[in-house]
Amino acid sequence: MILEKKIEELKKYLQEKNYEKVILESKIVAKKFPDNLVILNFLGVAQNLNNQIEVSISTFKKILAIDNSQIQVQINLASAFKKNNQFREAIKLYLNLFTGEKNSIKYGIDLMNCYFSSKNFDRCTETCKKILSIDKNNFDALMKISETFYVKREYQKAINYLNLAKNIDEKNINVLTLLAVVYFDISEYKKSENLYKLILSLSNKSSDYYYIYNNLGLLYEEQGNIKEAENNFIIGLDMRPDDEILNRSFALLLIKNNKIKESIQYLKKGGDRCKSHLLKAYYELDLRKEYNNLLDSIIIDNPFSMRIASITEFASEQNNMINKYPLCPNNISLLRHLNIDKELNIENFSYEKLLIECQTKELIWEPKESNTVGGYQTFGDIFSMNLPNINILKANIERAIKKYKSEISLKNKTLFTEHWPKEMYFKSWLVDLQDGGWQASHIHSTGWLSGVFYIDIPLDITLDEGFIEFTKYGETSKPKKISEKKIINPKQGDLVLFPASLFHRTHPFKSKKNRICIGFDLMPEEEIIFKNKMI
Repeated sequence: MILEKKIEELKKYLQEKNYEKVILESKIVAKKFPDNLVILNFLGVAQNLNNQIEVSISTFKKILAIDNSQIQVQINLASAFKKNNQFREAIKLYLNLFTGEKNSIKYGIDLMNCYFSSKNFDRCTETCKKILSIDKNNFDALMKISETFYVKREYQKAINYLNLAKNIDEKNINVLTLLAVVYFDISEYKKSENLYKLILSLSNKSSDYYYIYNNLGLLYEEQGNIKEAENNFIIGLDMRPDDEILNRSFALLLIKNNKIKESIQYLKKGGDRCKSHLLKAYYELDLRKEYNNLLDSIIIDNPFSMRIASITEFASEQNNMINKYPLCPNNISLLRHLNIDKELNIENFSYEKLLIECQTKELIWEPKESNTVGGYQTFGDIFSMNLPNINILKANIERAIKKYKSEISLKNKTLFTEHWPKEMYFKSWLVDLQDGGWQASHIHSTGWLSGVFYIDIPLDITLDEGFIEFTKYGETSKPKKISEKKIINPKQGDLVLFPASLFHRTHPFKSKKNRICIGFDLMPEEEIIFKNKMI
Protein backbone atom coordinates (compact mmCIF):
# COMPACT_ATOMS: atom_id res chain seq x y z
CA MET A 1 0.00 0.00 0.00
CA ILE A 2 2.84 2.40 0.83
CA LEU A 3 4.45 1.72 -2.56
CA GLU A 4 1.16 2.14 -4.43
CA LYS A 5 0.53 5.45 -2.65
CA LYS A 6 4.04 6.66 -3.55
CA ILE A 7 3.48 5.73 -7.22
CA GLU A 8 0.28 7.83 -7.24
CA GLU A 9 2.22 10.74 -5.74
CA LEU A 10 4.90 10.43 -8.43
CA LYS A 11 2.22 10.45 -11.14
CA LYS A 12 0.79 13.65 -9.63
CA TYR A 13 4.22 15.36 -9.48
CA LEU A 14 4.90 14.33 -13.06
CA GLN A 15 1.58 15.76 -14.26
CA GLU A 16 2.43 19.00 -12.44
CA LYS A 17 5.81 19.03 -14.25
CA ASN A 18 7.57 19.04 -10.89
CA TYR A 19 10.39 16.92 -12.29
CA GLU A 20 12.93 17.63 -9.55
CA LYS A 21 10.42 16.40 -6.94
CA VAL A 22 9.87 13.20 -8.95
CA ILE A 23 13.62 12.64 -9.17
CA LEU A 24 14.15 13.24 -5.45
CA GLU A 25 11.23 11.05 -4.31
CA SER A 26 12.04 8.27 -6.82
CA LYS A 27 15.61 8.04 -5.54
CA ILE A 28 14.39 7.78 -1.94
CA VAL A 29 11.93 5.00 -2.80
CA ALA A 30 14.51 3.24 -5.01
CA LYS A 31 16.79 2.82 -1.99
CA LYS A 32 14.12 0.63 -0.36
CA PHE A 33 13.03 -1.04 -3.62
CA PRO A 34 16.19 -0.96 -5.83
CA ASP A 35 14.78 -3.32 -8.47
CA ASN A 36 11.30 -1.84 -8.73
CA LEU A 37 10.99 -1.12 -12.45
CA VAL A 38 8.03 1.26 -12.11
CA ILE A 39 9.92 3.55 -9.72
CA LEU A 40 13.05 3.43 -11.86
CA ASN A 41 11.00 4.29 -14.95
CA PHE A 42 9.50 7.33 -13.16
CA LEU A 43 13.05 8.37 -12.31
CA GLY A 44 14.24 7.99 -15.92
CA VAL A 45 11.26 9.85 -17.36
CA ALA A 46 11.68 12.76 -14.91
CA GLN A 47 15.42 12.94 -15.61
CA ASN A 48 14.73 13.05 -19.33
CA LEU A 49 12.07 15.75 -19.02
CA ASN A 50 14.42 17.71 -16.72
CA ASN A 51 17.07 17.63 -19.46
CA GLN A 52 19.30 15.23 -17.54
CA ILE A 53 19.39 13.13 -20.68
CA GLU A 54 22.64 11.22 -20.19
CA VAL A 55 21.54 10.21 -16.69
CA SER A 56 18.10 9.17 -17.92
CA ILE A 57 19.72 6.95 -20.56
CA SER A 58 21.69 5.20 -17.81
CA THR A 59 18.51 4.71 -15.77
CA PHE A 60 16.57 3.22 -18.68
CA LYS A 61 19.50 0.93 -19.52
CA LYS A 62 19.53 -0.26 -15.90
CA ILE A 63 15.84 -1.21 -16.13
CA LEU A 64 16.35 -3.12 -19.38
CA ALA A 65 19.33 -4.94 -17.87
CA ILE A 66 16.87 -6.28 -15.26
CA ASP A 67 14.07 -6.97 -17.77
CA ASN A 68 14.66 -6.26 -21.47
CA SER A 69 11.04 -7.02 -22.38
CA GLN A 70 9.79 -3.69 -20.97
CA ILE A 71 8.34 -2.09 -24.14
CA GLN A 72 7.54 1.28 -22.55
CA VAL A 73 11.10 1.55 -21.25
CA GLN A 74 12.44 0.73 -24.74
CA ILE A 75 10.26 3.56 -26.06
CA ASN A 76 11.54 5.92 -23.35
CA LEU A 77 15.18 4.97 -24.03
CA ALA A 78 14.74 5.44 -27.79
CA SER A 79 13.22 8.87 -27.14
CA ALA A 80 16.15 9.81 -24.87
CA PHE A 81 18.69 8.68 -27.48
CA LYS A 82 16.86 10.72 -30.12
CA LYS A 83 16.73 13.78 -27.87
CA ASN A 84 20.48 13.40 -27.25
CA ASN A 85 21.22 13.18 -31.00
CA GLN A 86 22.33 9.56 -30.61
CA PHE A 87 20.33 8.59 -33.66
CA ARG A 88 22.16 5.35 -34.43
CA GLU A 89 21.29 3.99 -30.98
CA ALA A 90 17.70 5.21 -31.27
CA ILE A 91 17.36 3.50 -34.67
CA LYS A 92 18.24 0.08 -33.17
CA LEU A 93 15.30 0.41 -30.77
CA TYR A 94 12.79 1.90 -33.21
CA LEU A 95 13.51 -0.91 -35.70
CA ASN A 96 12.08 -3.35 -33.16
CA LEU A 97 9.21 -1.08 -32.15
CA PHE A 98 8.03 -0.42 -35.72
CA THR A 99 6.46 -3.77 -36.54
CA GLY A 100 4.75 -2.71 -39.75
CA GLU A 101 1.32 -2.74 -38.14
CA LYS A 102 -0.90 0.33 -38.07
CA ASN A 103 -0.65 0.80 -34.32
CA SER A 104 3.15 1.03 -34.60
CA ILE A 105 3.24 3.81 -37.22
CA LYS A 106 4.23 6.41 -34.60
CA TYR A 107 7.48 4.49 -34.09
CA GLY A 108 7.93 4.35 -37.86
CA ILE A 109 7.68 8.16 -37.87
CA ASP A 110 10.38 8.34 -35.18
CA LEU A 111 12.50 5.85 -37.15
CA MET A 112 12.28 7.80 -40.42
CA ASN A 113 13.17 11.03 -38.59
CA CYS A 114 16.21 9.38 -36.99
CA TYR A 115 17.37 8.06 -40.36
CA PHE A 116 16.95 11.52 -41.87
CA SER A 117 18.79 13.26 -39.03
CA SER A 118 21.68 10.80 -39.29
CA LYS A 119 21.73 11.43 -43.08
CA ASN A 120 20.88 7.81 -43.91
CA PHE A 121 18.53 8.91 -46.67
CA ASP A 122 18.13 5.54 -48.36
CA ARG A 123 16.87 3.90 -45.15
CA CYS A 124 14.68 6.96 -44.52
CA THR A 125 13.07 6.49 -47.94
CA GLU A 126 12.45 2.78 -47.28
CA THR A 127 10.82 3.55 -43.92
CA CYS A 128 8.59 6.26 -45.41
CA LYS A 129 7.42 3.85 -48.11
CA LYS A 130 6.66 1.21 -45.48
CA ILE A 131 4.56 3.72 -43.51
CA LEU A 132 2.74 4.80 -46.68
CA SER A 133 2.00 1.17 -47.56
CA ILE A 134 0.06 1.01 -44.27
CA ASP A 135 -1.43 4.52 -44.45
CA LYS A 136 -1.17 6.07 -47.94
CA ASN A 137 -2.31 9.48 -46.65
CA ASN A 138 0.11 9.75 -43.75
CA PHE A 139 1.06 13.42 -44.06
CA ASP A 140 4.26 13.18 -42.01
CA ALA A 141 5.59 10.37 -44.20
CA LEU A 142 4.61 12.18 -47.42
CA MET A 143 6.50 15.29 -46.28
CA LYS A 144 9.57 13.41 -45.09
CA ILE A 145 9.89 11.29 -48.24
CA SER A 146 9.53 14.49 -50.30
CA GLU A 147 12.27 16.13 -48.27
CA THR A 148 14.46 13.03 -48.59
CA PHE A 149 14.09 12.85 -52.37
CA TYR A 150 14.89 16.57 -52.51
CA VAL A 151 18.11 16.04 -50.54
CA LYS A 152 18.98 13.08 -52.82
CA ARG A 153 18.36 15.35 -55.86
CA GLU A 154 15.61 13.06 -57.12
CA TYR A 155 13.49 16.07 -57.90
CA GLN A 156 10.62 14.58 -59.88
CA LYS A 157 9.96 12.03 -57.15
CA ALA A 158 9.96 14.86 -54.59
CA ILE A 159 7.44 16.78 -56.70
CA ASN A 160 5.20 13.71 -57.07
CA TYR A 161 5.01 13.12 -53.32
CA LEU A 162 4.56 16.84 -52.58
CA ASN A 163 1.60 16.90 -54.93
CA LEU A 164 0.08 13.98 -52.99
CA ALA A 165 0.56 15.98 -49.78
CA LYS A 166 -0.91 19.04 -51.50
CA ASN A 167 -4.03 17.02 -52.39
CA ILE A 168 -4.54 16.47 -48.65
CA ASP A 169 -3.89 20.11 -47.66
CA GLU A 170 -3.58 22.41 -50.67
CA LYS A 171 -2.74 25.50 -48.61
CA ASN A 172 -0.19 23.90 -46.31
CA ILE A 173 2.73 26.33 -46.10
CA ASN A 174 5.36 23.61 -45.61
CA VAL A 175 4.20 21.79 -48.75
CA LEU A 176 4.15 24.96 -50.85
CA THR A 177 7.54 26.12 -49.53
CA LEU A 178 9.31 22.82 -50.22
CA LEU A 179 7.69 22.64 -53.66
CA ALA A 180 9.02 26.14 -54.41
CA VAL A 181 12.50 25.10 -53.21
CA VAL A 182 12.46 22.05 -55.51
CA TYR A 183 11.42 24.16 -58.51
CA PHE A 184 14.24 26.57 -57.64
CA ASP A 185 16.77 23.73 -57.72
CA ILE A 186 15.63 22.53 -61.15
CA SER A 187 15.77 26.11 -62.45
CA GLU A 188 12.01 26.49 -62.92
CA TYR A 189 12.29 29.92 -61.39
CA LYS A 190 8.89 31.28 -62.39
CA LYS A 191 7.05 28.36 -60.77
CA SER A 192 9.13 28.87 -57.64
CA GLU A 193 8.44 32.61 -57.57
CA ASN A 194 4.70 32.11 -58.07
CA LEU A 195 4.52 29.67 -55.17
CA TYR A 196 6.33 32.09 -52.84
CA LYS A 197 3.94 34.87 -53.86
CA LEU A 198 1.00 32.53 -53.25
CA ILE A 199 2.27 31.87 -49.72
CA LEU A 200 2.51 35.61 -49.04
CA SER A 201 -1.05 36.07 -50.32
CA LEU A 202 -2.43 33.45 -47.91
CA SER A 203 -1.99 35.74 -44.92
CA ASN A 204 -2.96 39.35 -44.29
CA LYS A 205 0.09 39.53 -42.05
CA SER A 206 3.00 38.86 -44.43
CA SER A 207 5.47 39.31 -41.55
CA ASP A 208 4.45 35.80 -40.46
CA TYR A 209 6.29 34.57 -43.53
CA TYR A 210 9.38 36.76 -43.30
CA TYR A 211 11.52 33.76 -44.29
CA ILE A 212 9.83 33.73 -47.71
CA TYR A 213 11.57 37.03 -48.46
CA ASN A 214 14.85 35.25 -47.76
CA ASN A 215 13.94 32.55 -50.28
CA LEU A 216 12.85 35.13 -52.84
CA GLY A 217 16.16 36.93 -52.32
CA LEU A 218 18.06 33.71 -53.04
CA LEU A 219 15.86 33.12 -56.09
CA TYR A 220 16.61 36.54 -57.58
CA GLU A 221 20.30 36.24 -56.67
CA GLU A 222 20.53 32.95 -58.57
CA GLN A 223 19.11 34.69 -61.65
CA GLY A 224 21.60 37.55 -61.36
CA ASN A 225 19.01 40.12 -60.29
CA ILE A 226 21.14 41.48 -57.44
CA LYS A 227 19.03 44.59 -56.82
CA GLU A 228 15.82 42.59 -56.40
CA ALA A 229 17.67 40.09 -54.21
CA GLU A 230 18.90 42.89 -51.93
CA ASN A 231 15.40 44.39 -51.75
CA ASN A 232 13.87 41.10 -50.56
CA PHE A 233 16.60 40.44 -48.00
CA ILE A 234 16.11 43.97 -46.64
CA ILE A 235 12.29 43.54 -46.47
CA GLY A 236 12.82 40.36 -44.45
CA LEU A 237 15.40 42.03 -42.19
CA ASP A 238 13.07 44.95 -41.55
CA MET A 239 10.59 42.40 -40.18
CA ARG A 240 13.15 40.29 -38.29
CA PRO A 241 16.42 42.26 -37.87
CA ASP A 242 18.04 39.49 -35.80
CA ASP A 243 17.03 36.51 -37.90
CA GLU A 244 20.18 34.45 -38.43
CA ILE A 245 19.22 33.04 -41.83
CA LEU A 246 18.33 36.42 -43.33
CA ASN A 247 21.50 38.01 -41.95
CA ARG A 248 23.57 35.15 -43.33
CA SER A 249 21.99 35.31 -46.80
CA PHE A 250 22.44 39.07 -47.08
CA ALA A 251 26.02 38.89 -45.78
CA LEU A 252 26.98 36.23 -48.34
CA LEU A 253 25.44 38.30 -51.14
CA LEU A 254 27.58 41.26 -50.05
CA ILE A 255 30.70 39.08 -49.91
CA LYS A 256 29.99 37.70 -53.37
CA ASN A 257 29.92 41.29 -54.61
CA ASN A 258 33.23 42.11 -52.85
CA LYS A 259 31.56 44.17 -50.12
CA ILE A 260 33.40 42.30 -47.37
CA LYS A 261 33.63 45.21 -44.94
CA GLU A 262 29.88 45.91 -45.29
CA SER A 263 29.07 42.24 -44.68
CA ILE A 264 30.57 42.13 -41.17
CA GLN A 265 27.60 43.66 -39.32
CA TYR A 266 25.34 40.98 -40.83
CA LEU A 267 27.83 38.15 -40.30
CA LYS A 268 27.89 39.02 -36.60
CA LYS A 269 24.12 38.39 -36.48
CA GLY A 270 24.28 35.27 -38.61
CA GLY A 271 24.80 32.79 -35.79
CA ASP A 272 27.26 29.89 -35.61
CA ARG A 273 27.11 29.15 -39.32
CA CYS A 274 28.47 32.61 -40.06
CA LYS A 275 31.48 32.36 -37.77
CA SER A 276 33.63 30.76 -40.46
CA HIS A 277 32.70 33.52 -42.92
CA LEU A 278 33.36 36.18 -40.27
CA LEU A 279 36.77 34.66 -39.47
CA LYS A 280 37.65 34.62 -43.16
CA ALA A 281 36.46 38.24 -43.55
CA TYR A 282 38.72 39.34 -40.68
CA TYR A 283 41.64 37.54 -42.35
CA GLU A 284 40.99 39.13 -45.74
CA LEU A 285 40.64 42.60 -44.20
CA ASP A 286 43.82 41.95 -42.18
CA LEU A 287 42.00 42.63 -38.90
CA ARG A 288 44.34 40.44 -36.87
CA LYS A 289 43.12 41.39 -33.40
CA GLU A 290 39.50 40.64 -34.33
CA TYR A 291 40.61 37.44 -36.10
CA ASN A 292 42.47 36.15 -33.03
CA ASN A 293 39.72 37.11 -30.58
CA LEU A 294 37.08 35.32 -32.66
CA LEU A 295 39.31 32.27 -33.15
CA ASP A 296 39.96 32.04 -29.40
CA SER A 297 36.21 31.94 -28.73
CA ILE A 298 35.64 29.36 -31.49
CA ILE A 299 38.34 27.08 -30.06
CA ILE A 300 36.44 27.05 -26.75
CA ASP A 301 32.97 26.65 -28.29
CA ASN A 302 33.76 24.25 -31.12
CA PRO A 303 37.22 22.84 -31.84
CA PHE A 304 35.81 20.32 -34.38
CA SER A 305 34.84 22.45 -37.40
CA MET A 306 36.52 21.34 -40.63
CA ARG A 307 35.58 24.66 -42.23
CA ILE A 308 37.31 26.63 -39.47
CA ALA A 309 40.29 24.26 -39.75
CA SER A 310 40.61 25.03 -43.47
CA ILE A 311 40.50 28.80 -42.90
CA THR A 312 43.04 28.82 -40.07
CA GLU A 313 45.41 26.55 -42.02
CA PHE A 314 45.55 28.99 -44.93
CA ALA A 315 45.57 32.17 -42.82
CA SER A 316 48.39 30.83 -40.64
CA GLU A 317 50.50 29.93 -43.66
CA GLN A 318 49.94 33.29 -45.37
CA ASN A 319 50.58 35.35 -42.19
CA ASN A 320 53.53 33.25 -40.95
CA MET A 321 51.65 32.30 -37.77
CA ILE A 322 51.29 29.05 -35.87
CA ASN A 323 47.90 27.49 -36.55
CA LYS A 324 46.44 27.32 -33.04
CA TYR A 325 43.15 25.71 -34.09
CA PRO A 326 43.65 22.22 -32.62
CA LEU A 327 41.67 20.03 -35.02
CA CYS A 328 44.04 19.24 -37.87
CA PRO A 329 47.00 21.62 -38.30
CA ASN A 330 49.24 21.04 -41.33
CA ASN A 331 46.48 19.00 -42.97
CA ILE A 332 48.31 18.66 -46.30
CA SER A 333 50.99 16.56 -44.58
CA LEU A 334 48.31 13.94 -43.87
CA LEU A 335 47.53 13.35 -47.56
CA ARG A 336 48.20 9.74 -48.60
CA HIS A 337 48.18 8.13 -52.07
CA LEU A 338 48.18 4.36 -52.59
CA ASN A 339 46.95 1.72 -55.03
CA ILE A 340 44.74 -1.18 -53.90
CA ASP A 341 44.33 -2.91 -57.26
CA LYS A 342 46.22 -6.07 -56.20
CA GLU A 343 44.20 -6.42 -53.00
CA LEU A 344 40.96 -6.09 -54.97
CA ASN A 345 41.94 -8.61 -57.64
CA ILE A 346 42.60 -11.28 -54.98
CA GLU A 347 38.84 -11.17 -54.27
CA ASN A 348 37.71 -11.45 -57.93
CA PHE A 349 36.78 -7.78 -58.02
CA SER A 350 35.47 -6.28 -61.28
CA TYR A 351 35.69 -2.56 -62.12
CA GLU A 352 33.06 -2.99 -64.83
CA LYS A 353 30.58 -4.67 -62.47
CA LEU A 354 31.33 -2.10 -59.74
CA LEU A 355 30.35 0.66 -62.15
CA ILE A 356 27.11 -1.12 -63.07
CA GLU A 357 26.29 -1.51 -59.36
CA CYS A 358 26.99 2.18 -58.65
CA GLN A 359 24.88 3.32 -61.59
CA THR A 360 21.76 1.86 -60.00
CA LYS A 361 21.80 5.20 -58.14
CA GLU A 362 20.33 8.09 -60.11
CA LEU A 363 23.01 10.11 -61.93
CA ILE A 364 22.40 13.86 -61.91
CA TRP A 365 24.06 16.25 -64.35
CA GLU A 366 25.95 19.14 -62.71
CA PRO A 367 23.84 19.09 -59.52
CA LYS A 368 23.31 22.39 -57.72
CA GLU A 369 25.46 22.96 -54.65
CA SER A 370 28.02 20.46 -55.92
CA ASN A 371 31.37 21.29 -57.46
CA THR A 372 30.92 19.06 -60.50
CA VAL A 373 31.04 20.74 -63.92
CA GLY A 374 30.68 18.76 -67.14
CA GLY A 375 29.69 15.54 -65.43
CA TYR A 376 27.25 13.47 -63.42
CA GLN A 377 27.08 12.76 -59.71
CA THR A 378 25.00 10.39 -57.59
CA PHE A 379 23.36 11.10 -54.24
CA GLY A 380 22.56 8.63 -51.52
CA ASP A 381 25.26 6.43 -50.02
CA ILE A 382 26.94 4.07 -52.53
CA PHE A 383 28.55 1.98 -49.78
CA SER A 384 25.19 1.24 -48.13
CA MET A 385 24.09 -0.87 -51.11
CA ASN A 386 24.63 -4.53 -50.32
CA LEU A 387 26.13 -5.47 -53.71
CA PRO A 388 29.14 -7.79 -54.31
CA ASN A 389 31.76 -5.46 -55.80
CA ILE A 390 30.74 -2.49 -53.67
CA ASN A 391 31.13 -4.70 -50.58
CA ILE A 392 34.61 -5.82 -51.68
CA LEU A 393 35.69 -2.24 -52.32
CA LYS A 394 34.23 -0.96 -49.04
CA ALA A 395 36.00 -3.69 -47.03
CA ASN A 396 39.36 -2.85 -48.67
CA ILE A 397 38.87 0.87 -48.08
CA GLU A 398 38.07 0.18 -44.41
CA ARG A 399 41.32 -1.80 -44.07
CA ALA A 400 43.27 0.99 -45.76
CA ILE A 401 41.72 3.57 -43.42
CA LYS A 402 42.70 1.52 -40.35
CA LYS A 403 46.32 1.43 -41.58
CA TYR A 404 46.18 5.16 -42.34
CA LYS A 405 44.93 5.93 -38.83
CA SER A 406 47.65 3.77 -37.23
CA GLU A 407 50.37 5.39 -39.30
CA ILE A 408 49.41 9.05 -38.78
CA SER A 409 48.70 8.54 -35.06
CA LEU A 410 52.36 7.78 -34.41
CA LYS A 411 53.40 11.38 -35.10
CA ASN A 412 50.13 13.32 -35.12
CA LYS A 413 48.60 13.85 -31.67
CA THR A 414 45.79 16.25 -32.57
CA LEU A 415 42.01 16.24 -32.19
CA PHE A 416 41.89 14.68 -35.66
CA THR A 417 43.51 11.48 -34.39
CA GLU A 418 42.43 11.64 -30.75
CA HIS A 419 38.72 11.90 -31.64
CA TRP A 420 38.80 9.46 -34.54
CA PRO A 421 35.37 7.88 -35.26
CA LYS A 422 34.88 4.69 -33.26
CA GLU A 423 32.76 3.14 -36.01
CA MET A 424 32.99 3.47 -39.77
CA TYR A 425 29.94 5.26 -41.16
CA PHE A 426 30.33 6.57 -44.69
CA LYS A 427 28.78 9.02 -47.08
CA SER A 428 29.79 8.04 -50.63
CA TRP A 429 28.94 9.01 -54.21
CA LEU A 430 29.95 8.40 -57.84
CA VAL A 431 31.43 11.19 -59.98
CA ASP A 432 31.39 10.63 -63.76
CA LEU A 433 33.20 13.47 -65.57
CA GLN A 434 32.90 13.75 -69.34
CA ASP A 435 35.06 15.48 -71.95
CA GLY A 436 35.99 18.93 -70.58
CA GLY A 437 34.68 18.11 -67.09
CA TRP A 438 36.24 19.36 -63.86
CA GLN A 439 35.56 20.00 -60.18
CA ALA A 440 36.02 23.33 -58.42
CA SER A 441 38.16 23.56 -55.29
CA HIS A 442 36.24 22.54 -52.18
CA ILE A 443 36.38 20.81 -48.81
CA HIS A 444 34.01 18.31 -47.20
CA SER A 445 32.89 20.30 -44.18
CA THR A 446 30.65 17.58 -42.72
CA GLY A 447 33.19 14.74 -43.03
CA TRP A 448 36.18 13.66 -40.94
CA LEU A 449 38.41 11.79 -43.36
CA SER A 450 37.77 12.16 -47.09
CA GLY A 451 38.82 9.88 -49.89
CA VAL A 452 38.66 9.11 -53.59
CA PHE A 453 38.83 5.72 -55.33
CA TYR A 454 39.47 5.75 -59.08
CA ILE A 455 37.46 3.38 -61.27
CA ASP A 456 38.38 4.61 -64.75
CA ILE A 457 40.89 7.20 -65.96
CA PRO A 458 41.29 8.17 -69.65
CA LEU A 459 44.66 7.10 -71.05
CA ASP A 460 44.75 9.73 -73.82
CA ILE A 461 44.96 12.83 -71.60
CA THR A 462 48.11 14.98 -71.57
CA LEU A 463 50.05 17.26 -69.23
CA ASP A 464 48.16 17.68 -65.94
CA GLU A 465 44.69 17.01 -67.36
CA GLY A 466 42.39 15.17 -64.98
CA PHE A 467 44.85 15.45 -62.10
CA ILE A 468 43.62 16.05 -58.54
CA GLU A 469 45.22 19.07 -56.86
CA PHE A 470 45.38 19.70 -53.11
CA THR A 471 45.87 23.21 -51.71
CA LYS A 472 45.28 25.22 -48.55
CA TYR A 473 42.81 27.61 -50.15
CA GLY A 474 39.62 27.55 -52.20
CA GLU A 475 38.20 29.32 -55.23
CA THR A 476 37.34 32.54 -53.39
CA SER A 477 40.75 33.05 -51.72
CA LYS A 478 43.83 34.63 -53.24
CA PRO A 479 47.23 33.77 -51.75
CA LYS A 480 49.42 36.70 -50.71
CA LYS A 481 52.45 34.49 -51.28
CA ILE A 482 53.20 31.04 -52.67
CA SER A 483 51.01 28.46 -50.96
CA GLU A 484 51.85 24.79 -50.53
CA LYS A 485 50.12 22.38 -52.90
CA LYS A 486 50.36 18.77 -54.04
CA ILE A 487 49.22 17.26 -57.32
CA ILE A 488 48.41 13.61 -57.97
CA ASN A 489 48.07 11.91 -61.35
CA PRO A 490 45.58 9.14 -60.51
CA LYS A 491 45.43 5.69 -62.06
CA GLN A 492 42.79 2.95 -61.94
CA GLY A 493 42.76 1.36 -58.48
CA ASP A 494 44.29 4.40 -56.78
CA LEU A 495 42.99 5.40 -53.36
CA VAL A 496 43.65 8.90 -52.02
CA LEU A 497 42.98 9.69 -48.34
CA PHE A 498 43.08 13.13 -46.72
CA PRO A 499 41.56 15.20 -43.89
CA ALA A 500 38.16 16.61 -44.82
CA SER A 501 39.48 20.15 -44.22
CA LEU A 502 41.93 19.95 -47.15
CA PHE A 503 40.92 21.85 -50.31
CA HIS A 504 41.04 19.83 -53.53
CA ARG A 505 40.00 20.23 -57.16
CA THR A 506 40.01 18.19 -60.37
CA HIS A 507 41.75 19.65 -63.43
CA PRO A 508 39.76 19.82 -66.70
CA PHE A 509 40.62 17.20 -69.31
CA LYS A 510 39.95 16.43 -72.97
CA SER A 511 39.10 12.84 -73.85
CA LYS A 512 36.45 10.67 -75.48
CA LYS A 513 36.54 8.48 -72.35
CA ASN A 514 35.02 9.45 -69.01
CA ARG A 515 36.93 9.97 -65.79
CA ILE A 516 35.04 8.00 -63.12
CA CYS A 517 35.67 7.80 -59.38
CA ILE A 518 33.92 7.28 -56.05
CA GLY A 519 34.25 10.05 -53.49
CA PHE A 520 33.54 9.34 -49.84
CA ASP A 521 33.66 10.73 -46.33
CA LEU A 522 34.26 8.81 -43.14
CA MET A 523 31.74 10.57 -40.91
CA PRO A 524 32.58 12.00 -37.45
CA GLU A 525 31.12 10.70 -34.22
CA GLU A 526 27.47 11.77 -33.83
CA GLU A 527 28.36 13.84 -30.78
CA ILE A 528 30.72 15.93 -32.92
CA ILE A 529 28.29 16.20 -35.85
CA PHE A 530 25.52 17.69 -33.75
CA LYS A 531 27.75 19.96 -31.69
CA ASN A 532 29.32 21.32 -34.86
CA LYS A 533 27.11 24.17 -36.05
CA MET A 534 29.86 25.96 -37.98
CA ILE A 535 29.64 23.92 -41.17
